[in-house]
Amino acid sequence: MTRVMSVENVGLRKNLVKAVCILDGDERTACPVLRIITPVRKFRSRFKRLACFKIGDNIDVILNHVEPPDILIVQRNAAVYWKILRQLRNYGTKLIYEIDDLLINVPEFHPDYATYTLLKPFIVAAIKDADAVTVSTDRLKHELSIYNHNIYVLPNYIDVDLWQVRHNLSKKKKDVCVIGFGGTPTHEADIQVIIPAIKRLIRKYGNKILFHFVGCIPEDLRTWPQVEYYTFVRNYYGYVRWLKRASWDIAVVPLRTCKFNMCKSNIKFLEYSVCRVPSIYSRIDPYANSIVEFETGILCEESYEVWYDAIDELINNVSLREKISKNAYEYVMDKYLLEKHVKKWEEVYFDVI
Repeated sequence: MTRVMSVENVGLRKNLVKAVCILDGDERTACPVLRIITPVRKFRSRFKRLACFKIGDNIDVILNHVEPPDILIVQRNAAVYWKILRQLRNYGTKLIYEIDDLLINVPEFHPDYATYTLLKPFIVAAIKDADAVTVSTDRLKHELSIYNHNIYVLPNYIDVDLWQVRHNLSKKKKDVCVIGFGGTPTHEADIQVIIPAIKRLIRKYGNKILFHFVGCIPEDLRTWPQVEYYTFVRNYYGYVRWLKRASWDIAVVPLRTCKFNMCKSNIKFLEYSVCRVPSIYSRIDPYANSIVEFETGILCEESYEVWYDAIDELINNVSLREKISKNAYEYVMDKYLLEKHVKKWEEVYFDVI
């Protein structure tokens, strides 16, 4: 279904822009919300009309519209429509391709490897042909720059309005230390490195610790009494509400070392930090360049012994948890608020015209 964002009090102002977005999925899921919907809402007064479609919608409506858009933003898998949509150039429309993962180099262990093998020609064509490409990280820009020189880095940020940040939040003391992992089912291979560490920790602490797995869980841990599984919340607004209520004491973010993962953004660091959850991350980009060791997080090599030691340290060292929690929160609030950086989206979109 097409959604048209309302633009109030437009009046008779000139230089207003007509834009169309084709989203990779429902507009309430993470990628559309983080990469397009939320930033654009911050400067929607500059649009005369802003319509959002998603994969599966009738795109003939776009092609046959009496008033073609000035800008067409195509996200991720919606590149399958590129060959058809590029005919809008005949009417002066500028095409922007938005991609926040290295989808042309998905590793074989990834559950969607076969899908992206088929989609790769469409994605490469969109990158090559776009008037501008927007990405989430410098490394992703580097990997794609062989196809297009007009690539702009728009990092992920935290929207205060969405997260409703509370500045004076204190955690209650609990008898059980809750350790959380959150991610889509595509992260099954990433979890494998920490499974031996988790089993060893459960044997050591028993019912004094509890692991929450959200969206993805190793089968051999599913029946353990110290492990709870929660279905992944695909609605990003619902996910934000869930995470704020989760009361995790520690979060773990393991990623296998590969080019695909190294091009990801530091979004988990931002989300967990704004919720004041001290976290442990794999020592690869995107986290190695975002975190100050033992100040705003802990970094681990791809070794279960290292992960065991790091989790064990945070379980026992409450003062360290509080220190990391405070520092990471303050860092994100200072450096990663969308309100301070939304101008970047506005500049890219309007400079293309």
